[in-house]
Amino acid sequence: MARNFRNPANGHVEEVSGEAAGLVILLGPIYLAFKGLWGHFFLWLLVVGGFSLATGGYGIVFALPIATIAYAATINKMIVNSYLRRGWQEVNVAPDQATGQAVVTISGQRDCPYCAELIKAQAKKCKHCGSEVEPLAQGGSNTVSNGQWFVTLPFASNKECREITDKVRSSGYEVPSETSKYIRVGPYTTEALASNALHSLAGDLGLQGGALESASIL
Repeated sequence: MARNFRNPANGHVEEVSGEAAGLVILLGPIYLAFKGLWGHFFLWLLVVGGFSLATGGYGIVFALPIATIAYAATINKMIVNSYLRRGWQEVNVAPDQATGQAVVTISGQRDCPYCAELIKAQAKKCKHCGSEVEPLAQGGSNTVSNGQWFVTLPFASNKECREITDKVRSSGYEVPSETSKYIRVGPYTTEALASNALHSLAGDLGLQGGALESASIL
């Protein structure tokens, strides 16, 4: 299944899919260099070239296909880990039901088309620049179904519950419900998106003790 990652520095989105394995088979170490995997690029050359030299050139017949198959099988994981190490965020890219255009959303938010700041996906007006925007018709974001994920944030008192809820909502996150022990933020379609939201809440808002829950066990 394809996964999409967004560079927070410039908003650029790249897809990681099965196509990467084919490109490794076609281009070999050139594709590793193109994706910025320089360590693996030099490792490929060292292993394949070194084995070939050690065998008088005949070893390349064995070393090259083995290296190609090994990297084709693991390239997606390598690319994903590279993006995450560089601080890229996993996002959803799906057609908006109203316009049919591809829209990037993360943690229930999207970029304002005028100032590029993050706003709620269903917002009608940007809270940063004041521009009116078309809300995304992505339907039923508060409906709980199997396969959805939530961030749960614990609280010790009703006062703390209200404070956490206000802080989370003011930052553009959805808070569809609460229990006697925690509030729920979401939902998110994948565990990775929920995890991104949890890290964002912990870092930007200083909220500690959060956890991830799937809709099927809530």
